[in-house]
Amino acid sequence: MELLSFRLGAALYALPLAQVQEVVQEVVLAPLPAARPPLRGLLRLRGELLPALDAAPALGLPAETSPAAALVLETAGRRWALLVDAPGELVRLASAALPATGAAHGRAVVGFAQHQDLLLTVVDAAGLRLGAAALTRERP
Repeated sequence: MELLSFRLGAALYALPLAQVQEVVQEVVLAPLPAARPPLRGLLRLRGELLPALDAAPALGLPAETSPAAALVLETAGRRWALLVDAPGELVRLASAALPATGAAHGRAVVGFAQHQDLLLTVVDAAGLRLGAAALTRERP
């Protein structure tokens, strides 16, 4: 199993590499009036406007920093950007990740894996997008 790791604060997460189309190191967002977290704005990428979702609130974490990078993903035929604190490295696991139990952040968290001495929380792009969509529809 091949994963791409990324950081949110001190925590290390990973997505299946097959779900990641590219990494954008310099993130400049066009704001969207009245956008609700985790939607942070639009990322312009070679003439294409992609909705940019902040990974922290999508995973139930506080959005404490301005994301420094974006992972371009595609789910259900739609491209979008996941904003992260820092992209990580390619991680090759000899075995599948341990499945998550319970409702860990809805459907976003699918398992856990160990890489060197670090614990990776493995997330699914489709689950992240569904969870983010639910958050943007909630009313305070």
